[in-house]
Amino acid sequence: AETESLNVGLSNGNLIASQGVTNFSNTLQYLTIPLKAGYVILDRKLNLTVNSGMATNILIGSSLNNTDGGLQNYGGSTSGNDSFSKTYFDLLTSIELGYRLLDKYHLSLEPNYRRAINNFTSEGNALTGKPTNFGVSVGIKYEF
Repeated sequence: AETESLNVGLSNGNLIASQGVTNFSNTLQYLTIPLKAGYVILDRKLNLTVNSGMATNILIGSSLNNTDGGLQNYGGSTSGNDSFSKTYFDLLTSIELGYRLLDKYHLSLEPNYRRAINNFTSEGNALTGKPTNFGVSVGIKYEF
């Protein structure tokens, strides 16, 4: 499968054959729009909320660069690269721990888990992937 992917890359003119080892950096940039709902378990000075929902991830930029000699771009951009889907979706869940600072302001700590519903690679791509992410959000929240 790796040889087939390399041959496809060479035939498309995206890669240049050379001898030796070459290192690449593949960078993707997404705009993520989450939509989630929560159930408040504890609502006092210290609060606890369980959240669940979905996020839309929109590809806003991608690049494939040679990191060995001065970051040469190999044509990987959203306008010229069809390797990645323009949009993919995540299911998300989190537990939000909050501390009430003032009447409507909360300091929050939110460990979260996200799992892709569909592949972030396009149908024509030999590689497939459904990203899974663990993360932590920290911030100040205002309740309306």
